[in-house]
Amino acid sequence: MQYLMLIQIDEVAFAARQTAELRAAQQAWTRGLVGEGVFVAADRLRPPTTARTVRRESGRIMCTDGPFVETKEHLGGYYLIDVPDEAEARRRAAKMPVAAHCPVFVLPIEGARLLAREGDKPAEQTMLLFYGAASGAAPSDAPADRAVRAWVPIGDAVRRHPVTPATVLGEAPRAVALVDGGVDVARAIAEKAVGEGGAAELRPVVMFGG
Repeated sequence: MQYLMLIQIDEVAFAARQTAELRAAQQAWTRGLVGEGVFVAADRLRPPTTARTVRRESGRIMCTDGPFVETKEHLGGYYLIDVPDEAEARRRAAKMPVAAHCPVFVLPIEGARLLAREGDKPAEQTMLLFYGAASGAAPSDAPADRAVRAWVPIGDAVRRHPVTPATVLGEAPRAVALVDGGVDVARAIAEKAVGEGGAAELRPVVMFGG
């Protein structure tokens, strides 16, 4: 079973805690996932100031600068792991070094599509976060576009990790897509995929390991 661990960060507060020791510990934790064969994917996202949001309302497509919703905390990155059950996913999330400073949400998912690509990763990647009445609510609704490297349907299955009980994840994305290419490529995909009344937030990716 695959689980998505979403890392929420407060940019200002986290910057003060992000030491060389914390980065080294996080890298070691990640290498441990890889070594144990449970690592599937991971990426960091650029700040919300770089985001764009595509909405469909009354049949019209609108694209605005900025995130889907303005919040103090935002999605800073994710890990996708493959472990036997939710208890194991939560156990591993609790041991993530940055979880001592940031809330980590564990989402059980089904039907994730990771599309094989030949060669290295592209120079740019963009993450699409689908909200509301997006066509990304079901595994079968993945956009039929070769630029879509990964499609992770989430639906309504949201689990809050107990590291920071006072923190509540606002509106969770109904699906996540990883797109090979910049925001213009991702925008074209979002405009075709987002449903009436829904929205898709476009966030540039910092390539894993970069």
